[in-house]
Amino acid sequence: MFWGKNKDSTIAPLGGEAEFSRLGEHEVAMLFKHSPTCIISANANSQVEKFCDSNPDVPVYMVSVKKERPLSNRIAESTGIEHASPQIIVFRKGTPTAVASHNEITVKRLSSMLES
Repeated sequence: MFWGKNKDSTIAPLGGEAEFSRLGEHEVAMLFKHSPTCIISANANSQVEKFCDSNPDVPVYMVSVKKERPLSNRIAESTGIEHASPQIIVFRKGTPTAVASHNEITVKRLSSMLES
C-alpha cells in the first residue's frame, strides 16, 4: 500500500551521488530520506512539503530509500549518520549539522534545525 497525497511532490529528487557531492555548493540544504510505503514516512513527507511551501528558498532533496537503497547507504556511510527512514539531514556547505527522524520531523523542528 502507498501512503500520501496524490499531488506531485514539491521536493526535488536527489539526482544521484554526483548531486549529493554537490550539496556543498549550497549555504544550506536539506536531504529527506523517504519510504513511500511507510505511514510514518508519509506523515513526515507532509511536514516536509509544508516546510518547503513556507521556505521556498531552502533547497530540499528527497531520496526514496526503496528505489535508491545504494545511494541511501552511501549517504549514511559518507556522513557517519546511521540510516533511518524517514530521516532529514541539514547540510551547511556540505557538512551535516542537524538530523531528525520519524516523528521528530515536523515543520517546527525543521525550522529550528535551520536556526542551529
